[in-house]
Amino acid sequence: MKKFISLVASIVALVMGISCSSDDILVDYDPIEIKINLVDKDGNNLLSEKTEGNWLGQPFSVEYKNETYTADWSVLKNTIHESREYLHHFYGFAAMPQEEWTDHGWIKKKGEFYLSFGEFDRGTDQNIKIKFMIPGREGADEIELTNEVKNSKSKTTISLNGKEFKGEDVTIVLPEFEE
Repeated sequence: MKKFISLVASIVALVMGISCSSDDILVDYDPIEIKINLVDKDGNNLLSEKTEGNWLGQPFSVEYKNETYTADWSVLKNTIHESREYLHHFYGFAAMPQEEWTDHGWIKKKGEFYLSFGEFDRGTDQNIKIKFMIPGREGADEIELTNEVKNSKSKTTISLNGKEFKGEDVTIVLPEFEE
């Protein structure tokens, strides 16, 4: 019986000695992206099949770290990843379907899109600066996304030409597209 108690005590001591400390926190960060919404003066989505004069399929581009990325209109997110099993994946610059939350989870809004640049790791500090070029327009808009991680909490801000936006996406007002 003494040997049994000694064995149990040894196992307990071993388990206690190798268990995680209270400082070890597992944080499940979802990836971040630069999300660009394009609207007309009335707030209509210019990347929607329903909007007359939409800009769907136009060769928007971004410059990042001296490399130019043209919008890929064929890439679509097929699933929503909400667990640590999904790590960020840099896919470049692409049109993505707008999504909305319902009682049944996230659903894609048919024919509604936004432009996305990313993805980036939300679990690390980031300072991402891109130049966004609009076809037929001189110059570029400057978009900056900053992500700070402190005490396992992430704070992300995004700005367009120095003006900070609420949330994590920017909205740019454009006229209707004319060929």
